[in-house]
Amino acid sequence: MIRGERVEARLKVLGKTHAWLAERTGMSRQAIGRIINGGTTDSPHIFQIARALETSPEYLSGEIDDDALPPPSGLSEDEWRWLEKLRRLSPEDRNALLRITKRLSSEDT
Repeated sequence: MIRGERVEARLKVLGKTHAWLAERTGMSRQAIGRIINGGTTDSPHIFQIARALETSPEYLSGEIDDDALPPPSGLSEDEWRWLEKLRRLSPEDRNALLRITKRLSSEDT
């Protein structure tokens, strides 16, 4: 079961559109609209939708109320927050940050 209001909320947080989500998940815009408007609460695409919206299937289904993804094992909370911010950068900004990081760490590559 997918709660449409949670899909809509995550789209707002990310500044994305229904069309963007449809493209990212391989679904039609109409299917996304039905989910968001409560016309359907069942979708085999819940994992793709959650991945695109940077959240968990458990959040989208209403099982949990925290929309943040848990950090993967081995990463601290700070490292995880850093990665979340990094993912939101444009490819150009990511490359610039990588060059700066390499210089700061004295890496020759």
